[in-house]
Amino acid sequence: APARVAYATWIAREGADKGRVDVVGLGKNLGKSYSFHCPSGALHGAAMNSGKAFFAPADGVCWVAADRELGGTPESVAIQHLSLGSDADGKPLRTGAFTTQGHHLVFTAGKGPGTKLCWIDASASMPEFNSLSIDVPEGEAISKPQTMKSRYGDTLAVMFGQRKETPEDDRMLVVNLDPNRDGRFNDARLSHTIDVGPNQM
Repeated sequence: APARVAYATWIAREGADKGRVDVVGLGKNLGKSYSFHCPSGALHGAAMNSGKAFFAPADGVCWVAADRELGGTPESVAIQHLSLGSDADGKPLRTGAFTTQGHHLVFTAGKGPGTKLCWIDASASMPEFNSLSIDVPEGEAISKPQTMKSRYGDTLAVMFGQRKETPEDDRMLVVNLDPNRDGRFNDARLSHTIDVGPNQM
């Protein structure tokens, strides 16, 4: 189907544009638009999946039902918030980018020992956040996950652990998102850790 709506996020942390999302008409909806605000600002990643628009603000994940015909108003938008928990200092966890795998959104949150690989089933009527803890030593940063189907039918998420001080210790982490292949990801597990040395991922 042709695109009929776009959601544009503002990165502002404070001020009038904090948490702002512009809903803009495309195609036959050209000329229609309105804006609404998420509860927190510093919006980075965004994704559309299963008739919903997902956003990555400073606190957790927000989502709304996609207004494909732009029949809504700022007041009619029902913003749903999913908390990703807090770090050791009590600061809300966030993500910066989503990867889409079928009807799931896959992403990381946290850093160091508190790092989590997370996923949301966007097809659910009220999506929930689920996660797998990843053992990440201090000084290592985990890249955005890339997802794929293996030649054997496994659904995998691949991430790179990178160290600025000792790049020779960089590694690749492979997570099998759905070992029993029931489409739910609730049995996700780390399957391989591979030393790769310095890389540009």
